[in-house]
Amino acid sequence: MQKSGILNGYTDGTFRPEKAVSRAEAVKIIVAPLISQQQINTEMSSAYTDVATDSWYFPYVEWARTERKIIDGPPHKVAFEGGRTVLLAEFLKMLQLAHGINANDNHTDIVLPISHDIQNTEEWYYPYFRYGLTASMLSVDSNGKFHPDKNITRADAALLLYHFLLYRENLRTQELLNQTERNIRITLRAWDKNYIAEAEYASARALLTARGALASSNEPLTKAVLEVAQAFRSLVRGNRAGLNGEYAETERLAGEAWHYAAAAMQHSVSLEPLASQIQSLAKIMADNAREEAKHL
Repeated sequence: MQKSGILNGYTDGTFRPEKAVSRAEAVKIIVAPLISQQQINTEMSSAYTDVATDSWYFPYVEWARTERKIIDGPPHKVAFEGGRTVLLAEFLKMLQLAHGINANDNHTDIVLPISHDIQNTEEWYYPYFRYGLTASMLSVDSNGKFHPDKNITRADAALLLYHFLLYRENLRTQELLNQTERNIRITLRAWDKNYIAEAEYASARALLTARGALASSNEPLTKAVLEVAQAFRSLVRGNRAGLNGEYAETERLAGEAWHYAAAAMQHSVSLEPLASQIQSLAKIMADNAREEAKHL
């Protein structure tokens, strides 16, 4: 990031990774790779009451507002609040919009809760976290949370932007495959412990990271991993249906999982052991559902 002129240290030779990032700093970090010196020099006036034209961040803020529309201006907002610490959700939104990504147009067929603190898919920031997962920009913490209202640090900002730029160059495929595997393992552990909601969140994340991997690498292995992720999602849905007494739906979803697993084997023999495990689980689920249905 330093070599690209995106991030700079301080005059004392430190980077201060734990220092909070202000909204003004966030806009500069995001916009710096996209704006030329000529464009910086052409900005003449500010639309915000609290942004002076001689402030170091003035041209970045105005360009971000007028050219990329990543921040709201008048009449919606008359103050920029450049000194306020930027939130993770805000940073994700600004970064994606700055690069021309409309998160509301990506993976719209997946509208699922993805963590303990992002359950409401109607929240304004949900699409940005959904895309952030597919781009390997972020992952849940050890408690299964994203913390959208977190005040981000300079280290956070550097990693988010670095991961995003690597993904744009198709250099995060392996990490996305690794994240898919981790989320599948979380799904299985949660299922074993009967933590139904946690299994649902993790299976949704696995589906999204697998989608991201396939978008950057259309190889047989990534296709197989997506089939596996879809199979686990079907198993989790079937489990929920069974708990709700919807045994016909459970049986249908178990069959769906079985076929996804079969497709995974067709794409990659390396996933045959896992795919076989899925088919065994699907068979047990279907058998149990048929047995339960007899007692209705």
